[in-house]
Amino acid sequence: MREIGHLKKVVLFLVCLVALLSTGCATKMKRAQEGFLNQADVDLVQDGLATPILLLDGLNEAFPDNDGLLFSACQLNTAYGSLLLFKDSENNKKRASMAFTKAKTYIFKDLELRNKKFKKVKDAPYEEFITCLPKFKKKDVPNLYYAAQAWTMWIICEDTWESKADVPKVEAILNRILELDDTYNYGMTHCLIGAIYTTRPAELGGQPEEAKKHFEKALEISEGKNLLIHVFYARQYCKLVYDRELHDKLLQQVIDADVSKLPKDLTMMNVLAKEQAQDLLDSADEYF
Repeated sequence: MREIGHLKKVVLFLVCLVALLSTGCATKMKRAQEGFLNQADVDLVQDGLATPILLLDGLNEAFPDNDGLLFSACQLNTAYGSLLLFKDSENNKKRASMAFTKAKTYIFKDLELRNKKFKKVKDAPYEEFITCLPKFKKKDVPNLYYAAQAWTMWIICEDTWESKADVPKVEAILNRILELDDTYNYGMTHCLIGAIYTTRPAELGGQPEEAKKHFEKALEISEGKNLLIHVFYARQYCKLVYDRELHDKLLQQVIDADVSKLPKDLTMMNVLAKEQAQDLLDSADEYF
């Protein structure tokens, strides 16, 4: 009986989503998704994300050219992958990589609908790939941002020379976003560039000092409201250059922050940031 009841809820949710799509209520869909991701219970969100992700998989099969569905599927898969990745087990890392791969697939299809040239050059060498970027305008910033985020997280998760070969393309997308609106999503574009620049040490082509400038700019734009920036800064830059003092300072700021006084749309990410900050501090003696 419980399984039947659960099935009814799933079917009802699916019917509601289809109804929203058929009536063009994209704003209501967006608000429903935001409400789902703005929860303070990270484990609850992680456990609950599977259902809407599966539903969006099915809806994208049924409506393959719906940019709203593609965008939402990318967001949820990226959020799910991020939650798994931050849990730090090898099994979770593999599942996170799968989630980021799905997110990339969805958002690339979305970008193809917005820019026909992107479809032609997305797999081309760097010099040809970048020719599609000027065609993206300010209205495309959210889509470009989530493409870059999913791609960056996939690179970090895979951590192979093959995945790192994509770094120049991701960097090009991020730089296009900076040209259009570097304040989008609390300055997270700067944070992602910082993460990209720290995927390799300086002697192997990394740019840690450039990364630091971007992390600092992200902190300035976000006014300290997005705590994940502090965590990325500590995890990516400070550990790379062995700066224990800055590492601990950034993470302590996260731990001391009151999430209830920060923007509601950052609740889940900030709660996750606090968990990560504590884990990184607890393991700092082993690393440094």
